[in-house]
Amino acid sequence: MATRKPKTPEDALEILRHEPSYQSLMFALRYLDRDQPHGPVTFNIRKPSPLGAQLIQVLVLEITPNYWTLLKEDTDEQKTSGLSLLLSCLRCPGGINAILARLRAHIQDARSHNSEKEVRRDLSMNIGILLDLLRHVLEGGNRILGIWGIATSGLDNPGRLRPVVQELLTIFGSGKVISLAAEAEGLLDTTTKQTTGSIWIAEAVQYTTWLGDNIVKAQSAAGTPEQSKFFSSLFGKALHLGHPGKALGTGVIAIELTDYRNSHPTSVVGLAFGRRC
Repeated sequence: MATRKPKTPEDALEILRHEPSYQSLMFALRYLDRDQPHGPVTFNIRKPSPLGAQLIQVLVLEITPNYWTLLKEDTDEQKTSGLSLLLSCLRCPGGINAILARLRAHIQDARSHNSEKEVRRDLSMNIGILLDLLRHVLEGGNRILGIWGIATSGLDNPGRLRPVVQELLTIFGSGKVISLAAEAEGLLDTTTKQTTGSIWIAEAVQYTTWLGDNIVKAQSAAGTPEQSKFFSSLFGKALHLGHPGKALGTGVIAIELTDYRNSHPTSVVGLAFGRRC
């Protein structure tokens, strides 16, 4: 199979759609991992666009299930490893939503084929891969802050920022990651469970702890008023996920929870907290 290097985002999409060699896949992922000129604008797969959505879909639906084993073997500490490049492309609202949507579809398929062992075995493997992918995409104490930065960069207009903020709050604070992951984990067969290992995103305590750590680190860092408002809102949602002590993060730190009306702070409450059991 000939090695191909993309020159445009459309080239990358064409390569990914046609069962590329691993070397061609690496060229495509390296290309997509950085901003690229695209006519009069700059293309970034992590920013919403029709072409970006198509690329994310092919990465989740075709590349991940077919190349996951190879990608996980390519896990050196450098940011240029195959796994690191794939995860970087999917660490955005569009990437996470695509993984969750595919996971939901597999869950529905598994429920409808509960008497067909061969089909269930294949679905279990695919569900395990998606859970593993989602776990890798989300893990890290500064992950939400990074995704926030990607999703909101260049959005100075409150009208454009508001739906992005709501989407992020829904992704991370609604509990849908936990519920979908837990339901999916329950459909894994024994072999897949052994291969996949512990799925922390399916455990409410572990997920809420991760969420709290991300909030603490984000609120400790310098940021815009919009960033502070978002993480304060996310903190409020984290308290309703069933394990409020875990949502309070590590260490002791003062967090300012601000009540914003019309984008202007009207009251500030200092909240000091530490990890509780």
